[in-house]
Amino acid sequence: MSRDQDYNVDEYMSNIEDGLLPDHMFDEDFDLAEIVQERVEYYDFRSECSNLVRNCMTTVLLQSLESIRTLFICCLLFRLAISVMHAVFPRVSPRICGILHLFGIFLGFVSLISIESSNIVTTVLIMLSYIFASYTLTLVLSTSSYSCSKLISIFTAVFLISGEYLVHDSELWHQIRGILLLLAMKVISVAFDIDSKSITTFPSILSYVSFCMHCGTLLFGPWVAYHDFSDSILYPKGFSKSWFGNILKSLVCSFVCLLLSTCVLSYLFIDGAQPDLPSLTPFVANHWMSSYQSAISFHFSHFYICFLSQTTCMISGIGRAGRGNSTWSSFVVVRPFSVLLPFSMLNLVVDWNIPMSKWLKKYVFNAYKHLGRTTAILLTYTASAILHGLSFHLASVLMSLSLITYVEYVLRKKISHLTKCPHIQSRLPVDAVNHSRPWWAVPFNMCWVAINIAHLAYLGSMFQSEDPEIAKQGYHMQHTVAKWRNLGFFSPIFAFICLILSLILPSPYKNVRTSDKMK
Repeated sequence: MSRDQDYNVDEYMSNIEDGLLPDHMFDEDFDLAEIVQERVEYYDFRSECSNLVRNCMTTVLLQSLESIRTLFICCLLFRLAISVMHAVFPRVSPRICGILHLFGIFLGFVSLISIESSNIVTTVLIMLSYIFASYTLTLVLSTSSYSCSKLISIFTAVFLISGEYLVHDSELWHQIRGILLLLAMKVISVAFDIDSKSITTFPSILSYVSFCMHCGTLLFGPWVAYHDFSDSILYPKGFSKSWFGNILKSLVCSFVCLLLSTCVLSYLFIDGAQPDLPSLTPFVANHWMSSYQSAISFHFSHFYICFLSQTTCMISGIGRAGRGNSTWSSFVVVRPFSVLLPFSMLNLVVDWNIPMSKWLKKYVFNAYKHLGRTTAILLTYTASAILHGLSFHLASVLMSLSLITYVEYVLRKKISHLTKCPHIQSRLPVDAVNHSRPWWAVPFNMCWVAINIAHLAYLGSMFQSEDPEIAKQGYHMQHTVAKWRNLGFFSPIFAFICLILSLILPSPYKNVRTSDKMK
C-alpha cells in the first residue's frame, strides 16, 4: 500500500456489492492485520480529505439536489397558487378552495412519484385505502356517542400492525413506513381535534385528502396540525426577505448535515475489516468507536431530513401562517446541539423531533395522564413504536429510551432534592434562577452528558451493518442483540443500577405528603 494511493469510495463500495474484493485480498500472503498496520503508518490526512471531497461530497450533493428538485418545485407551485387565489379572489369561496385542494392533491402525487418511483401503484393504493377508510370512519363516529379519537387510534394501530404482516415485500413496507407514520399522525390529530371541538367545522373530503397529501409534509414531514394547514391557505403570509432567508438557512443546514453524515462522519476511523476505505483519523476503530461513528452518522442523516422538512414546509407556506405574530425563524423541527451534547435524555427525546414530541404529548401522554404518569409514559413510547413500525430493533430502542429517560429523570430529581440544587435536574425548574449554582453542579452535569453520549453510541450501534440488504429490509433481532452484546449491554445495566439507587433514595414528595397530613 503506497502513501499516494487514492481510495475511491464509490468504486470500492460498488465492488463490494458486486462481490469484487480489492486485489490484495487475493494475495496468498494476504494479512489483514499487516494491511491495517501499513494503513496507519502511511496515513495522510490531506490525501484522505481530498479523496472524500472529490469522490464523495460532489456526487452526494448533486444526487440529492436532483432527487428533491421536483419536490421543491411542487411546494413552490402550491405556495404560488395560494397567492394567486387570494390576489384574484379577495373573498375565497369553498368552491375556489376545492379547486386549490385538487391542485394540492395533484402536486402531492407528483412529489411522491418523484421520490418513490418504484412500486408507486402499491404505495398509492395503501395510502389511499388508509386515507379514505379513516375519513369515512371519522365522519361516522363524529355524529355518534363513541369516542372518535380513541377508535381512530385503534384503527390506525391495527392498520399499521396488519401491514407489517400482510405486505410480503418487506423492502417496500420499510420504504413507505415513514409516509404512513406521517399520515397516521395527521389522521389521529384530526380525530382528537374534532372530539375536543378544536375543529368546529368537519373537513370536506377534498380538504382532508389535501391535508394528508400536502406536498410540503407528505414525504419528510414534519407533522403539522390541521388548523396550521388551513391557516396557510386562508391566511397566508406574503413573500418576504425573512421567508427566503430562513428557507436558504434551512436548506444549507440540511445539505451540510447530509455531507457530514455521508462523507465525513461515516469515515472517522479506520475500519479494521475494510482498511481500504477512507478515514479522517489514523485510529483503528474498536466496538465503541464504531458504534459512536455509526450513531453520529445516523444522527446527522436525521438532521438532514428534519432540516429538509423544515425547508419544504416553509416553501409551501406553512410555518408562519394564521393571524398571530409568529416569525419564520420560530418554526423549528430539530435542535441538533441538544442531541449531540445531551444535557439529559429528556431534552434529547423532545428536541430530536419537536413537532412529533408535541404530537405525542398532546394526543397520547395528556390523553392518558389520568391513568398515572408512568402508565402515560409507557403508552407514549408504545404509540411511538407502533407508528415507527412494529419491529424489534425500533421497539427495543424506544423502550430502552423510555427506561433510560425515566430512570435518569427520577434519580437526578431525588439527588437535586437531597442536595437542594435544582441545577442538576434533567429539566431545569422555573425557579432554578433563584438558586445559586454550586461549583460541583457543572462537572456533575458534564458527567451525565458523557453518559448520555455513551447511551446514544450504544443505541446507535444497531444501525451499523456490513450488509446493505439488512438496512433496506430492516434490522432483525439477532443483529440488534449481537451489536449490543459487543458493548456489554451497557445501557440496560447502567439503567438498572440507576433504578436501584433511585429506589434507595428518599422521595422528594415524602415530606410534602407528611406536612399535608399534619395539616
